[in-house]
Amino acid sequence: GSRAGVDVMTDSQVSVLAAGGLSNAGLIVEAADRTGVPLAIAAAMVEKESGGRNVYGHDTGGVFSVPGRDIEVTQENYGEFLRRVLAGEKSNGVGPAQITYWTLHRDARNEGLNLANPEDNMFFGLRLFAQYLGGDYSESSVKLAATRYNAGPAATSPNKYGNEVWEWAARYKAALAGASDAGGTTPTTTPTP
Repeated sequence: GSRAGVDVMTDSQVSVLAAGGLSNAGLIVEAADRTGVPLAIAAAMVEKESGGRNVYGHDTGGVFSVPGRDIEVTQENYGEFLRRVLAGEKSNGVGPAQITYWTLHRDARNEGLNLANPEDNMFFGLRLFAQYLGGDYSESSVKLAATRYNAGPAATSPNKYGNEVWEWAARYKAALAGASDAGGTTPTTTPTP
């Protein structure tokens, strides 16, 4: 196919994800493509983590965790967050992929990735998720991989989070299948006047 056809499909995919309420939809499409995670599964994981928003999580006691309030991740406050977490304060999720564990922040930084940047954040998170998936996109694999992403790699059976990621993946898969008809059944947002 031509490059124009690829752009139309990507635009259609972005429209489907944005119509579903995801922020940073274009970056989700790019990160899914870069990591090889099927788009519906990638979108489902990001949906569960943050809705695609570049915010800090609400982990109790976390450095920038304020119950009932979202705090946007900025380069400035992420620098403070990193300093405090690496000094031993409690971490909380960061960015669209809600990267939490201090070792992951250290590893990303050592790789030259900036987790305050939504693109780097989703690439790093989806790459980790892809490792848990191991190329298996079956229901049982997605549920367990999502559980491990959420609860840690030692998890041996799916939790509620893993089950919900699978449910979201099925919804996104159906919506994205409509995107392939070049608009016929693609949900679109109503433009504001």
